[in-house]
Amino acid sequence: MIVLLAAAFAALRTPTPLWANVWFSVALASLVLAIPAAVYRRGMERAFWVGFATCGWVYFVLALAPWFQTEVGFQLLTTTILDVMAPYVLQKEYLLRTYIGALNPPSAPLQPTPWQAWNLPEFPTTKPWRMVGYVPLLCPGLYLRIGHAVFCVVIAFLGGEAIRFLAATRSGPATTER
Repeated sequence: MIVLLAAAFAALRTPTPLWANVWFSVALASLVLAIPAAVYRRGMERAFWVGFATCGWVYFVLALAPWFQTEVGFQLLTTTILDVMAPYVLQKEYLLRTYIGALNPPSAPLQPTPWQAWNLPEFPTTKPWRMVGYVPLLCPGLYLRIGHAVFCVVIAFLGGEAIRFLAATRSGPATTER
């Protein structure tokens, strides 16, 4: 577990496409292997793998699947956590290059992404609100992909432990008297 967390922080500190692909693959492989583990294990081990697979797959789809990533992923609490952690985790030069790239937008204004719209204030006015400028993202995309893949594995593990705990504390089958 310590080696995985060390590799996660190394990947988050200097995000690259290779790191993003490695962590995406680790998350996907662990979730795929959790399904046969849930089928072929018994008792508390089965409860763990059922929780691991269920919680992990739900998070994976919401945070990393293409449609959900743009429509739901930016609303997850883990995205906010990654945003808050970014200035403390990312290398300063990398973060600076990302900010400079965000502050030099293309010449023609684009529609705001769901993430940008989430950061825009809501004004209770009668006329429709228009976007005048750009709202730069706090986190680079690779950083978010790596962070969500790491969170996927962590949430899967915590889900597995929670289900194992629930299975251990449940009472036996109910008996009915005649």
